[in-house]
Amino acid sequence: MKHFNWRCFLLLLACQSLTLPASSQDEIQPLAEGRRTWTMTTEDGTETLEGQVVGLKQASVQIELVNGEKRTVALENLVPGDRKAALVDRVGSGVVMLSTKDVFGQPVGFGTGFVIHPSGLILTNYHVIAGAASVGVSFREGEDETDAKVMSVDREHDIAFLRVDQLPETVHVIEILSNQLPALGTSVWTLGHPDGLKNTAGWGQISAVRTTDQMPANIRQSLGAPAESRWLQTNAVLARGSSGGPLLNEFGQALGINSFVLSPQLGFAIHISHARDAYGQATKGQPLSLPLPPGENEDALAWLSPEIAPLVKEYSDAFRNLQREAAGLTQSQAMQSVAGIHETYRDKFLSLARENASDWAGLQAMVYAAQSCDGEEDADALQEICDLALKHQKEQQHLKALVQAIARTQSGTARDFCRKVAETSPHEIVRMSACFRLGVNLLQWLQYPDSIELAKVQGFRDELEQLCTQLESSAKELSDEVAKQQGLALAIGLRRKLQEITLGLPAPEIDGVDAEGANFKLSDYRGKVVLLDFFADWCPHCKRMYPGERAMVENLKDRPFALLGVHCESERVLEKLVNDKTVTWRSWADGEDGPIVANWRVDGFPTMILVDHDGVIRWRSGGAPEEKELNELIEQLLVEAER
Repeated sequence: MKHFNWRCFLLLLACQSLTLPASSQDEIQPLAEGRRTWTMTTEDGTETLEGQVVGLKQASVQIELVNGEKRTVALENLVPGDRKAALVDRVGSGVVMLSTKDVFGQPVGFGTGFVIHPSGLILTNYHVIAGAASVGVSFREGEDETDAKVMSVDREHDIAFLRVDQLPETVHVIEILSNQLPALGTSVWTLGHPDGLKNTAGWGQISAVRTTDQMPANIRQSLGAPAESRWLQTNAVLARGSSGGPLLNEFGQALGINSFVLSPQLGFAIHISHARDAYGQATKGQPLSLPLPPGENEDALAWLSPEIAPLVKEYSDAFRNLQREAAGLTQSQAMQSVAGIHETYRDKFLSLARENASDWAGLQAMVYAAQSCDGEEDADALQEICDLALKHQKEQQHLKALVQAIARTQSGTARDFCRKVAETSPHEIVRMSACFRLGVNLLQWLQYPDSIELAKVQGFRDELEQLCTQLESSAKELSDEVAKQQGLALAIGLRRKLQEITLGLPAPEIDGVDAEGANFKLSDYRGKVVLLDFFADWCPHCKRMYPGERAMVENLKDRPFALLGVHCESERVLEKLVNDKTVTWRSWADGEDGPIVANWRVDGFPTMILVDHDGVIRWRSGGAPEEKELNELIEQLLVEAER
């Protein structure tokens, strides 16, 4: 058998001039935009028609021939390839691209919609236009974008109706098929703009029809849709940007509205019948003001209201300007400037909150005002915010956003607000949120208290334990399994953290050696007030405290007091510090990542802990404390010890 010599063949090709014959070149025709040859089956065989599709209705297409005559052809009579082409060609004129902008005029998203009524009604998903201050519509035929009005929304079913003032003459109004569910295996197709790829068609099948309550628990919670809502599951092409487009049958009728995707082959459309209520509102009502307030199950801060947006921009600009100027400021000047901005805009946000106390803008203003409150000088403003909220927003589910903002401040006002919301809100989710945020606030206080009152410490520990029990009980009553598990996890997490808190409990024993290798224990100092200092010489904050600590040791040498260190570096470093009298107090040599630090759950330096004369932990710092504040706390404990 002879072998073909490829090298010789390629060489022969390279030596020849390859040109198409003149007759072949003459056969390459220019594109005929807008028309093509359509093949249809007839009783006698097949027939071809040259023209363009100009209509689609009741499973038939209308083709305008070259001579101007119009022919109506049943879709089923077109050969399969031409049938799909006719559908895409005609339906595509009624599928639009939507683009949205926020209150500042900045683009924020895009999606798909489709024309369902000659009056200019367009159907899409609610989440496509959520938060938009304006919505633009682009038709396939036409380069200019048209403004659309939002006529109605159904958040539960993720549906929105828009209206444009005028439709292009050639647009196709898509028929809907709402009175029946498709069977499994039904051929369907989509037309939309996945990932911004305009007018993309994809074909697939119905792989399942499910109600919300038949979905996995995590999806049910994300959807927030009624249990009986019907979802069409398909493997047709869907991706980001497809949302709001039609899920169509073989006759170009819309069966559903493409809503979300779990994977490239696993998309879901809400059944078109669920658009009925919103359609009725859209045909009778007036355009809605944009942006729409978030729904109850949406974050109240997800987007800005028109009233607050200019003030938020001012606030952001003020900080950007300060950032540019920061290089020429001292640390003290920069901190004063930051405090000044917070105070100025705290008052501006609070003023806006007073003017709009009962609506969404007022709630947002309260949140921003609360976020600017961070010290004792803000106490009056924080109290006014709490009073406004309890008077005007108590019934709203969005109140949980304000609970979160207020609970971050370590104050009795914040804790009282959370307690009142937990008692009076009509919404279980808000009450649970208030309990959890109060628990986190108490936990933070117990980690880094501003008081050594033992009764207060024990009261907060008891209240936190009760909150954990209350959260567990409330979570168990929830019908949604995912929400139930999340609530239980929050309660368990709080209780676990509480068990790690040693404030108000007897101090764990410390048994180790000092710089000279001599063994000593914390319990040896029972009867004295002990200040434990977890420190390392590489830490600049620790080093700055040395002079004050030396003075403390000298000034309190005749009183029932002891400063004891836990040094967290090598023994050689501690020996040097002791020998040159930088450190004049006895210290355990714990080494790096030593057992004492681990047992006392110390995760930063310096950490200062006060133990009273009975061996009970009464206070703990998060970093270097103010010297005056520390001395006052020690004096209070010394008075107790000396009694």
